[in-house]
Amino acid sequence: MTEHDVRARLLEIQASRLEPIQKAKAILRLRRHVTRQIASLGVSLARPDYGVDPDAATRMTRLSQSLHQLDDDVREAARAALSSRRSRRPVAL
Repeated sequence: MTEHDVRARLLEIQASRLEPIQKAKAILRLRRHVTRQIASLGVSLARPDYGVDPDAATRMTRLSQSLHQLDDDVREAARAALSSRRSRRPVAL
């Protein structure tokens, strides 16, 4: 998965008709996937017997930047989910 794939998937999630809490969960799943991929790239860089991918360090850096963006996006989605829940609560009279 490249940073472009991450961005495309994120845009899909944001444009979907999912409930706000479901969007936040989908972004968290995407974040976990990116985190695992970064860890895998780190292992391949640390172990020369894996066969070194010359672009692994660059991919790792770009995915790390995508991960930071996902952190911001999941916070925003969580805020939207919380505000939509609060607005649905019945008002006590």
